[in-house]
Amino acid sequence: MTDMNIVDLFPTPVLTYRVPESVMQGTQSYYKLKQNLLPQNDSQYSDFFDKEKDFKLEELPELHNLILNAIDLYVEQTGITIKKDSLGYWTQDYRETGQHHELHAHGVSGISGVYWIQANDAAGQFVFHNPDPIHEFVTKHGDSKYVSSKIHLKPVAGMLILFPSYIKHEVEPSKEGAVRATLAFNLTD
Repeated sequence: MTDMNIVDLFPTPVLTYRVPESVMQGTQSYYKLKQNLLPQNDSQYSDFFDKEKDFKLEELPELHNLILNAIDLYVEQTGITIKKDSLGYWTQDYRETGQHHELHAHGVSGISGVYWIQANDAAGQFVFHNPDPIHEFVTKHGDSKYVSSKIHLKPVAGMLILFPSYIKHEVEPSKEGAVRATLAFNLTD
């Protein structure tokens, strides 16, 4: 029995990186100058549909370079192909009670990412949904990394995550007093 092993055959690659404090604080200061320019829709404030962004990643060269370096590492280690010039980004803010983002994915190919500009304990959690349908078909006696249907990530200011664009995800509703602003982005092949 000692020779038995469980091998994770098809893991989902998710990169997490905590940016340096100085970069986080600089980004927060920049965001505070821009946050009231974000248009409001039904479930959050976002410039997703605006061609001309008020929050310009190019004006934050340290954060921009850290994101590009993280993308390079992710591409190198996962083998996922993207076009570097395909980086599209937008800002989202879920500051009001109940603001959220419903379950969605960003396409079938490419890399997606989220950088938390600011967040507090009242911010809605980021939830990944398991792409492996095993959790729909097996009877389980408990949760494990093999049969869980979702993984919750608590928003943390200064945290960057990268993941395959096909992974379904959502943002849970903000509680009263929420502070939650993100920079989200996609790269395609």
